Amino acid sequence: MTAYEEADWMTGTAFRPGLVEEYAGTTGAVLGGRTGWDACPDPTGIYGGAWQGPLFVLTHHPEDAQPTPGVTFLNCDVAEAVRIAREAARKAAADVRYRPVPAE
Repeated sequence: MTAYEEADWMTGTAFRPGLVEEYAGTTGAVLGGRTGWDACPDPTGIYGGAWQGPLFVLTHHPEDAQPTPGVTFLNCDVAEAVRIAREAARKAAADVRYRPVPAE
């Protein structure tokens, strides 16, 4: 696992007071990639547990993903995944966490 996947690059990062709560309160859906999901397959940890809502994971292989309540595994292009997440968010934007990985 890389430092990026472990979020070690975040160590020592400071946020203004209330930022996490603001993000959690204004994020209607989250779209992430399979690499990030496999590194931390727990939807209750988003924004430190302050956020709840629909979570979408973009993957080339949804068939081998462990079914998880509240998580939808998508096998489509990025534009379609963003459209799906934005529709689910029912807001102007969805928080998009996407890091492309080479095709398997």
